[in-house]
Amino acid sequence: VSTQSTGTLRRMLHLVIKELPTASDDAIIATSSLTKDMTGKEDGYRATAIRSLCKITDLAMLTAIERYLKQALVDRNPAVSSAALVSTLQLNKDGTPTEMVKR
Repeated sequence: VSTQSTGTLRRMLHLVIKELPTASDDAIIATSSLTKDMTGKEDGYRATAIRSLCKITDLAMLTAIERYLKQALVDRNPAVSSAALVSTLQLNKDGTPTEMVKR
């Protein structure tokens, strides 16, 4: 399996995870995998992982990923920083406590 097809498959998996119901018992596995991709070195994976993770996260998980989101907001890659910015704005829109998103 080539590296390019592996990367495409991983990004597709991020999109699938984003569309799954958030009440799943297996959410912790998906969260762990997305957090690993979000903190990795591959920028293409990081942006999609941030979007997916913020889509499936709840308040308890938000406190765990807050530090990573702050780092992503000031990332040198514009795709990563814009994904973090849009995702945090979406969290605010979805009813997440405002003070958590503003930090």
